Amino acid sequence: LTRQNLQVLWSSMLISFVLIALHLWLTARDRQASAAELAAIQLANNVSAMLAFDDPVEAHRELALLASHRELSAIALYHADGRLFASVRQLSTPAKPFTDATQLRTLSTPQREFVGLEVELIVPILVQDNVEGVLILREKMHKLLRWFLQGVLLMSLLVVGSLALDSVETPTHRRDDVLGGSATYFSYAASYFTDVRLVGVVGQDWP
Repeated sequence: LTRQNLQVLWSSMLISFVLIALHLWLTARDRQASAAELAAIQLANNVSAMLAFDDPVEAHRELALLASHRELSAIALYHADGRLFASVRQLSTPAKPFTDATQLRTLSTPQREFVGLEVELIVPILVQDNVEGVLILREKMHKLLRWFLQGVLLMSLLVVGSLALDSVETPTHRRDDVLGGSATYFSYAASYFTDVRLVGVVGQDWP
């Protein structure tokens, strides 16, 4: 029975650990993507005048400034018809022309897509409420993944629950003052995955 309980606790702990880790990773990934999107929107506002006045040199400087502060794999600025205007690390797959009116309307707001360990952002360049171009940015998430894995592997688990001294009797044996309690078994199962800190209330008869 004790072995079965440990197996159930071990399985439950593994599933809980995986689900919690997945939730934390998705949250961290979305936060970095949101930060990258805010930076891309600000950059799109900065380069809109450069696109309108056909100044690719100054636009390149703005792109390079953002690329120096973020871990980007590519950043490029395109006209609405798909022609490249300025880039720092040109995309391996150039943007398709955005000449269709429906496509231009859908680009009135930024678009976000996750591709492996990268997030791709497509931000429209608006000049007098007209889409004159698009900013395409791809940011790597390798550093975030390394930070996340280090945090998951190094974090400890705090367990608060009951501790007890049990008397166990089977048809062939009897044992008194055996360490038990739900927190004990849970901590034992969790110790296979991370460091555990156990807090529990005990009585005066505790050895």
